[in-house]
Amino acid sequence: MRAFLLISLFVAATFAASPIECSVCEWVVGEADRFLSENATVEEVNTLINNLCNYVPAGARAICDNFIDLWADDLIALFVSKETPDKFCHLLHLCSKATAANDYNSAIYATAQSWIGRSTAAGPDGGKLACAWTVNHILSEAIHRTIGSNPNYVPSVEDALKGGAGVPVPQSGARAGDLVIAHGQQHIGIYMGGGRVQSNSSSRACYCWNSSNIDFDGSMGGSSRVYRVK
Repeated sequence: MRAFLLISLFVAATFAASPIECSVCEWVVGEADRFLSENATVEEVNTLINNLCNYVPAGARAICDNFIDLWADDLIALFVSKETPDKFCHLLHLCSKATAANDYNSAIYATAQSWIGRSTAAGPDGGKLACAWTVNHILSEAIHRTIGSNPNYVPSVEDALKGGAGVPVPQSGARAGDLVIAHGQQHIGIYMGGGRVQSNSSSRACYCWNSSNIDFDGSMGGSSRVYRVK
């Protein structure tokens, strides 16, 4: 099924009005973002970008290769910059604002970056129970609203996301700026790309836990759920 979808995506590009289909760009950026670490070097980004086409079906390989030939240098420069991957295809004028990932992700990601290392001692229980509090303070700065009738309580935040404030996305489709809710609604953080989630550290009372995978390093006993803010 995945192979069929990839072939359909790339074949559709040949009939697009623009030389490079927006969906091809978003696939390449999304796949690269899944595997790159936060501090990836130019050499690491270059190697990954130039090998991505090895993973598409043979029938789509030529279109993928053509895309990489045209845009590899620009994508490498963007990946080593501080820009959020959700904006890459728009910045390259390959996707319109209407078809590119929503603007909320970029604002949430940028604000989350600015919060890294900040004390959360002003939050509930002196910062020990401040994961939802922190996320909602970031949302307030980024998109000028909070989520949940009780912005300090993870179940309330998830109820609001399910009720229309967000849309669920699969872990494989996570984008920087998405919200990540741990198994059992024990914790919440913000996806930062490369499989990483930034969240409050209850032991240190700061926004300084950078988990190495989307399931909070396996500490919550199950799989996380991902939501994109609407």
